[in-house]
Amino acid sequence: MGIIIKQSIKSTIYSYIGAALGFVNVSLLMPKFLSTEEIGLINFIFPLVLILSQFSGLGLGTLIYRIFPYFRNPKKNHNGFFTLGFVISIIGSLIAIILYFSLKSQFLVGRHDGIEVKNYIFYVLPLTIITIYLNYFDNFFKALFNVTIAVFLKEILMRVLIMLVIVTYFFKWIDFESFILFYFLSYSLPTVILGFILFLKGEFVFKRPRPFIITKLKKAMINISLFGLITGFGNIAIMNIDKLMIERFIGLSAVGIYSITFYFATMILLPARSIQKIATIILSESWKNNDLENIKTIYVKSTITQLIIGFYIFVGLWANVDNIISVIGSEFETGRYVIFFIGLTNMVIMLAGVTPSIIATSKKYIYAAIFMFIMLILIVITNLIFIPIYGVAGAALASFISMFITSFLRYLFVWKQFKLQPYNYKHLIILGIAILSYFISTNLPNLNNPYFDVVFKGAIISLLFGILVYFSKVSEDINEKADFFLKKILK
Repeated sequence: MGIIIKQSIKSTIYSYIGAALGFVNVSLLMPKFLSTEEIGLINFIFPLVLILSQFSGLGLGTLIYRIFPYFRNPKKNHNGFFTLGFVISIIGSLIAIILYFSLKSQFLVGRHDGIEVKNYIFYVLPLTIITIYLNYFDNFFKALFNVTIAVFLKEILMRVLIMLVIVTYFFKWIDFESFILFYFLSYSLPTVILGFILFLKGEFVFKRPRPFIITKLKKAMINISLFGLITGFGNIAIMNIDKLMIERFIGLSAVGIYSITFYFATMILLPARSIQKIATIILSESWKNNDLENIKTIYVKSTITQLIIGFYIFVGLWANVDNIISVIGSEFETGRYVIFFIGLTNMVIMLAGVTPSIIATSKKYIYAAIFMFIMLILIVITNLIFIPIYGVAGAALASFISMFITSFLRYLFVWKQFKLQPYNYKHLIILGIAILSYFISTNLPNLNNPYFDVVFKGAIISLLFGILVYFSKVSEDINEKADFFLKKILK
C-alpha cells in the first residue's frame, strides 16, 4: 500500500500541474497566438483521432485492468501478456487503417473556412496508431503498479512541449505547417518514451502467451473486451462528437471558439476526478462485502461534497464571464453561453455524485454501457436539433439536455434496483448558498483590469461561499477539514 499511496500522491500532483499547464496553453496562449480557424483545425483532428483510436483499441485497457492479474508473474515475463496486448494493438491498428480510408471522404465534407483540411487530414492515421499504443503502454504500466511515469509524460512533458511550439509559432520562427507537425510530434513523444522505458525495464519482451491461461479465460476476455470497447468508445464519442458536428454544420472557426470556451467549464470537474477514483475502489470493495450501508454513505456524501465544489467554481466562472471574454478576445463572445451550458452540464455530473460508479462496480455493470449508449444517441439527436438553431451555444445546450436525461435515468435505476436515494434538504441549502453568492457577486463594483477583477470577485465569492457552507453545516467532511486547518492556524 505504501507504494500505491506514494504513487497516487505523485500522480495527483502531476495531474494538477498538468491542469495548470493545460489552462495556460488552451485558455491564455492559444486564443492570443492562434486564429479561431487554426484552433478549430487542432480540435477537429484530435476528436477524430480519439474516437478512432478508442474504437480500434478493442477494449484493451479494460482487459488489462480485469485480466492481467491472472497473467502476473515477473519471472516468466507475465506469461506473455505483453505480446498478447501488442498483437491486439496491431489488429487495432489495422482496423484503424481500414476505418480511416473508408471514412476519409466524410472527414472532408464539413465547412473548413480558409484552411485546407485536406492538407492536414493525413495526420489522423499516424496519430490514431500512436494513440492506440500510448493507451496500451500507459495501461500496462498501471498494471505493473507504476502510474507516475505515464502521468508525468502525458500531463507535464507533453504540455510543456506544446507550450514551446505555440510560443515558437508566435515569434514566427516556424510556419503553420511546421507548427502542426511539431504540435503532433509533441503529442507522440510520450508513446516513444514509454516504449523505451519498458524496453529498459525488460518488459518489452515478445513471448508466446501461455495457452492454458488463454483457453481458461477466453470467454471472459472476449466479454470484458467487448464491454470495454462499448463503454470506452461511448465515453470518448460523447466528449468529442459535438466538435465534429459543429465543424460539419458551422465550420472550423466555430470549433475553435467552442473548444476554448468549453475548456473553462471543465474546471468544474477537476476536483471530482480524485473523489471518483478513490470512491470506485471503495465501492468495489463494498459490493464485494454486500455493504449497502457504506455505499449509501458514500453516495450521499459524494453528492453533497461535489455539489458544493461544483457550485463554488460555477458561480466563480459565471460571475467572471465578462472578464474571461475580455482576456481571451472578443471573437470568442459567441462562446459565452458555451461556458454557461457546459457549466450546467458539469453541475449535473457533480450532483449525480458516484451514481455511474455504483452501477459500474455492481453486478448490473452492463447497464453502464447501456446508459452510455443512450447518452450517445441523445447527444447526436440534440446536436442535430440545436446546432443549426443556436450555433455553438446549441451544442452546449444539447450536452446539458442529454446529460440531464441520462443522469436522471441512472438515478431512477439506482433507486429502483438498489433502494439508494442520496438527496435531502441539504442539497437545497447548497443551491440557496450558490444563488445568494452569485447575486451578491453581480452587485460588486467592476475594476478596470479584468485580471484584478477576477481576483477581487474570486476572493469575495470564496469568503462568502466558505462562511455560508461552514456555518450551515451541510457537509460534515468539509467542516472537519475546516476545523482541522483552523486549529493549525490558531496554534
